[in-house]
Amino acid sequence: MVVPATGQPRPDIDLCVMSAPGRGCFLRLIAQIDKAPRTEHPSARQTLDWVYRQACTIIQEHLRDFSLTVNFVVAAVRCSRPTVYRAFAQRNQTVAGVIRMMRLQLVCTLLAAPPFNVPIETLAYRCGFEDVRTFNRCFRREIGTSPGEFRARMLALWMERIAPD
Repeated sequence: MVVPATGQPRPDIDLCVMSAPGRGCFLRLIAQIDKAPRTEHPSARQTLDWVYRQACTIIQEHLRDFSLTVNFVVAAVRCSRPTVYRAFAQRNQTVAGVIRMMRLQLVCTLLAAPPFNVPIETLAYRCGFEDVRTFNRCFRREIGTSPGEFRARMLALWMERIAPD
């Protein structure tokens, strides 16, 4: 509604902008909306839980892709960036942190199983890490040891299991 400086609405502008057929269509649409059954909307918590589950599924499916980024996840979930961030924040997590942890878990699984002669850098690349230095730093910070030391311990456990004393 256009209101002039006098504060009084101008009836010649208020509804005349929409043509008569347009007004009729608009009024029919409003009537249909009023007659439509009301469905209960999920709570914000349920919505964020759904967004979180969807995002984790997408992360798991694309874990080995170098293109897996926060932007990729946001686009794949088809929600706004703040909504995706809120879904992870309610669990005290971040999207990037979950991607990193899932990749590290995958690397640990590969390091702990034969063949033990595959270079660690190759395993890091296969798990979506683009930079070996970043991978080594993340691994040490999260796991508490270097990837080589972790593999050596896993190999020792493997050998004990195969050839007990």
